[in-house]
Amino acid sequence: MMVVPSPIPQTDNQRPQPRRNALEAVDAPRRVLVITLQRLGDVLLTTPLLHSLRRAWPQATIDALVFEGTGAALEGNTDVAQVIEWPKAASLAMQWKRLQPLRRRYDWALVTQPGDKPHLIAAWAASRRVGVVPPDRWQDAWKRASCTRWLAPDERTEHVVVQNLALAQLLGVEPCVQVVPPLPSAGATRGDASRWAASGRSLAVLHPQPMFRYKAWPTAHWTQLARALSARGLQVLLSGGPAPAEHETCTAIAEQCPGVVNLAGKLRLADWTVVLRSAVLFVGPDTVTTHLAAAAGTPTVALFGPSSPVRWGPWPLGANDTLPAGSPWRMKAPLQHQNHVLLLQGLGDCVPCLQEGCERHTQSPSRCLEELELARVLAAVDSLLENRA
Repeated sequence: MMVVPSPIPQTDNQRPQPRRNALEAVDAPRRVLVITLQRLGDVLLTTPLLHSLRRAWPQATIDALVFEGTGAALEGNTDVAQVIEWPKAASLAMQWKRLQPLRRRYDWALVTQPGDKPHLIAAWAASRRVGVVPPDRWQDAWKRASCTRWLAPDERTEHVVVQNLALAQLLGVEPCVQVVPPLPSAGATRGDASRWAASGRSLAVLHPQPMFRYKAWPTAHWTQLARALSARGLQVLLSGGPAPAEHETCTAIAEQCPGVVNLAGKLRLADWTVVLRSAVLFVGPDTVTTHLAAAAGTPTVALFGPSSPVRWGPWPLGANDTLPAGSPWRMKAPLQHQNHVLLLQGLGDCVPCLQEGCERHTQSPSRCLEELELARVLAAVDSLLENRA
């Protein structure tokens, strides 16, 4: 049985409506594998799917197969029995060796992306499969034939959370719209995270440096923002990963802003959940920590440039009791507001171009972000802080 859900049109002014799927539920399986061979943020945004499966099949063993280094998004997630980390770069012999224990181990595999590798792994690992497959490319015909049920991606009008949950609906599983943030195990929270979470200070977390330059707001603006927040009586913490560019950017800002604390590379993603749940503000670009802040319920300002808000806007905690049709975000608006999340975009006619910056590569500048004024960001910040008061 092959099923492609019909796309549900949505205008900019239309409120999201519940999306329904009339497929009959499958018998409760014993073992399920969810495959997401993408980046850290993509893995985090599969957690509503994992949570839906766990609620529907509480006795099932549900595993997740992800790239090495991205399993951090699932730390402490009780919906997942085992996180299997797959090497990003390995010889065919090594990959073949890693495949052997997975041979027909699962009743169902769910593939959240249309790539060849995840579909091949699913075909090896599970007797039945559902997945995301382009509907009309002849190169993908084998994937459509391999899947028991499949759906077509709609990257222009559908949020990735909605797409992931549509896979659950293909199995007759009721979707649960909740991004589940990672959490440290008992006693495993790093000292800096515990100290700041319990400090009693009004914490503002800034994430200045995304993985790719085309998503970045200028460092000079971040420095000015950190100073402005400090002047408002907030304790500013800088977040970032271990990558040299992230560490260098955060160090440069902290050196120019007395009292600002640089925690780049010092905390795990799960530790940041602990800090963010105690914070009164988060500001960041299109990156995993911004999604984490939204999931943690932190008042969040998200700075978007070329990226699609419809597809990648941070999913606010409690945004919808039912699954929206498409996305809670519009493709273009200077300022959007969903619960505790404000999303700012540049004002250019080209926004969002849905490309990798003005020069079409990951380290390209993006004029829409370079020209995003500090005053607009501060106005958004102040509106969130006023609502808190």
